[in-house]
Amino acid sequence: MFSINYENKQDIIIVRFNGSLTSDTIKAIKSDVISKEDNSKSYIFDLEKLELLDSAGLSYIINCLKITMKNNTQIKLLNLINQPKIVFEITRVDSLFEIYKNEVEALNSFNKEKDNESSNTSMQQRA
Repeated sequence: MFSINYENKQDIIIVRFNGSLTSDTIKAIKSDVISKEDNSKSYIFDLEKLELLDSAGLSYIINCLKITMKNNTQIKLLNLINQPKIVFEITRVDSLFEIYKNEVEALNSFNKEKDNESSNTSMQQRA
């Protein structure tokens, strides 16, 4: 059984995958995890309960990444473990993502980026 749960924390959408993300389950997903219309959100994909990932599932995650990059937002991964971790490493797709082991660090990484952007903007305005 496959399911996706969503949680909004600090304006970041946490997407929790449960079960197997394979060609069979992708067909059952009624809508994209990432809305093409909502280009203001960044995401954390929590993969802790993702038991199985095949090439179709990996392609689906990469497609989500492409959408966020086009919208100037991000996806960061959380709890990449077991079989999905092996798939990411063998294909070297892990190099496309920031990967975190705990949710607080993943959430804080977005705040650090916002702080850096604010200080860069302030410095540019002074110049």
